[in-house]
Amino acid sequence: MEQQKWIGIDVAKSAFQAALVPGGATRSFPNNEQGAAALVDWAKTLPDFQGHIAMEATGIYSRTLAAILHDLKAHPAIINPYHIHAYGLSFGRRNKTDPIDARLITQFANERQPRLWEPPDAASEGLKVLLEQRESAKLEQDRMNKQVSVLTNPPQILKKRQLDNETYIKKLEAEIRKHERQNEQLAQNTKLLCTIPGVGNWTARALLACTNNLKDFTRRSVASYTGLAPCVYHSGTYHGGGHIPHTGPRLIKKYLYMAAQANTQTRMKDNLLAQHYQKLRANHKTGKQALCALMRKIILIARALIQTQKPYDPKIHGQALVEN
Repeated sequence: MEQQKWIGIDVAKSAFQAALVPGGATRSFPNNEQGAAALVDWAKTLPDFQGHIAMEATGIYSRTLAAILHDLKAHPAIINPYHIHAYGLSFGRRNKTDPIDARLITQFANERQPRLWEPPDAASEGLKVLLEQRESAKLEQDRMNKQVSVLTNPPQILKKRQLDNETYIKKLEAEIRKHERQNEQLAQNTKLLCTIPGVGNWTARALLACTNNLKDFTRRSVASYTGLAPCVYHSGTYHGGGHIPHTGPRLIKKYLYMAAQANTQTRMKDNLLAQHYQKLRANHKTGKQALCALMRKIILIARALIQTQKPYDPKIHGQALVEN
């Protein structure tokens, strides 16, 4: 495989720092279309540069900048910050500044040749933004509800803010449903996922939004991406138990957990997901171990439904759970 030359950038809200070569000079650019265009022009001074630009994942800031660079015919890559952090520790790095981070990302990308970022389709990206806003508003609502519940005489302004936030959440949910109606494939995929026992509309929407409609995933990669692939720790005579890593989109894990919980509480005899859970518990798996295994099975079934565009069928998907 041909080694590409990469430049690394450290992205913040209003600006980003870029380094052409590891250990070289850095330059700051505004985090907007003009700054991205200026970066591409500056990068052209690097011999044999083909437009490969790497950055850490910083949520909406990195996704927006990557989309701008992609439109400019550059080739962005978004890297898990944990990998950059671990790479820096391998050099005994103690200092952290934007220029140092930009140089480190440049060095990492030139050594590891990361996978190129592909822009998500507009429907799933729009849904993701709306779901993130709803999740943030609901967390804020929970916090305000707790405050109001313990106050003997809560201030009127706090109660008004509580009511305003409830209205905002309802408007977001209406906008999400409108967005879904305007995107036929997204609506169809949501309906497909809702045929899985325990999976409701919000779980289906979270799965589709955070995985770009579950496209381009293998069975292994979707489990790894969502943080549901067990990790094993063996060293010498020590054989530690497996565990689930603290990685993957939190939104997916939250809703998959609720979907798995729903299956553990059902009394339906034909629910093979519930039977799979009971089988794991009978094999001396803890409740959390069995739940995590069930979460992984649900995301694998969801991937299969999207790829085949057929609803959940217990005879096809459920029986495989009991046997494997």
